[in-house]
Amino acid sequence: MTESPPLVSVVMPTHNSASHGFLRPAIESVLGQTWKDLELIIVDDGSVDGTADFVRQEYASDARIKLFELEHVNQANARNYGVAHSSGQYIAFLDSDDTWKPEKLERCLLKFEEGPVPFSGLLFHPMDTIDERGTIRKTRAAQTRPLAYTELLEHNPIACSSVVVPKQILENAGPMRLDPPCSEDYDLWLRVAVEFPILCLGEVLGASRVHQGNVSRKTDLMEQAELTVIGERLRLLTNREADRIRARHLSSFARMRFGNNDFAGFQKHYATLRSLGHVDWPLRIRYALSLMPCILRMTRRAP
Repeated sequence: MTESPPLVSVVMPTHNSASHGFLRPAIESVLGQTWKDLELIIVDDGSVDGTADFVRQEYASDARIKLFELEHVNQANARNYGVAHSSGQYIAFLDSDDTWKPEKLERCLLKFEEGPVPFSGLLFHPMDTIDERGTIRKTRAAQTRPLAYTELLEHNPIACSSVVVPKQILENAGPMRLDPPCSEDYDLWLRVAVEFPILCLGEVLGASRVHQGNVSRKTDLMEQAELTVIGERLRLLTNREADRIRARHLSSFARMRFGNNDFAGFQKHYATLRSLGHVDWPLRIRYALSLMPCILRMTRRAP
C-alpha cells in the first residue's frame, strides 16, 4: 500500500549552517511541530563545512527528512529546487538559521483547512528577532488582517520563514528569481499578491536569527535588490504614485542606516528622498518629521 503524501512540505535551504550551530535548532523546530503530517526538504546549497554529513549522521532515522545536495548558486535556487521536489499540498519555508514555535504549522494550516470559507492564498505571521545565542532582541506584534498589493509594494513585512502557501499558487506564480541575489522572496510575494490574497496571522510563531553571515545584513546589496524589485512595478504607475512608494522605501533605508551608525548612508538616502520630484508636500513633511530625531542626533554629534 502506497503512503499518502504529507499535507505540508517544509523547504529549508542551507549553506554552511552546521558549523555555526544554527542548523540543529532549525531542524528540531520542524520535527517538534504539533502538526506531524509533514516532510522536511533540506537543500544543501554547496556547503563546505560538512552540513550534508551532519544531516545524514544526526537524522538518518527520520523518514520525514529528504536531503538534496547542489552546487553552490544561491538560496533562491535552493528553494526552487526544494519546491520542485516536494510532495505536499502546502509549502512552508524555513531558513536554516531561523526557528519555529511548536504550534506554527498547526495554527497556520487551520486557516486553510477549517471554517466555512477556508483561506486560499499566502499566509504569513510576525517573527521575533534573535541573536546568535538565541536571545530575543526584538518582538514584533501584528493583527490578523489582509495585506493588499499596494501596501506590499510600499513595504515588505513578510519574513520568508513565516510563509505557508498552497503549492499550486507557487506553481502559478513561477519560481523565485535568481537575480538580484536577495529580495527574491519579495519579488515572489508581489507576483502572488497580483492574483491571490495575502493574510497576516497576528501571532508570533517563529524567530529570525540575525548574525554576521545573514544575506539580510549585507545592506547595500539588500537595498539595491529591493529597489530593483519595486522599480519594475513602479514603471506601471504615475510619477506621483511611484515617488510616494520610493519615498517610503528610502525613509525605511535611512532609519536602518542610522540605527547601524552608518551616518553617511543615512545622509545619502535622506538626500535622495528630498530630491524626489513628485512627492506631495504633506508627505515630505511627514517623512521629514519621522526622520527628525535622527537628524537632531547627527547634529549633536557633529564637531
